[in-house]
Amino acid sequence: MKKVQSVILGALLAGTFTQGSAEETIDSQIAEIQKAPSAQRVQLMNRFKQTLANMNEEDQMKAMAQMRERLQIRSKAGNMASQSAQNAQKRTNQMNQVQHMNQIQHQNMMQIQNMNSGGSMQGSKR
Repeated sequence: MKKVQSVILGALLAGTFTQGSAEETIDSQIAEIQKAPSAQRVQLMNRFKQTLANMNEEDQMKAMAQMRERLQIRSKAGNMASQSAQNAQKRTNQMNQVQHMNQIQHQNMMQIQNMNSGGSMQGSKR
């Protein structure tokens, strides 16, 4: 009886360690896929799919959900960065427009001053 209990306990422990290492493998594979350049990503995704094929259905579903979640977070972060860059570009364009308008206004003021000083000189010569 003790021998049977020991075998069952050993099997349960082995299953626990296998489950833990499978989760670590999935995490590390997903992280590696996210960091990889696009040329290498295809190979890493194929390796990830092979890992999924060796899992039971429940673990496959968990791993795929984890991958989807990580990709959505990455996509949202990318969208936010893109939006920030667009906003910065808009602000730069607006500042350039204001600067250009100030230059035109300054030139117009100088022309008006030149006309006024030239007009008063002509008036004083008479």
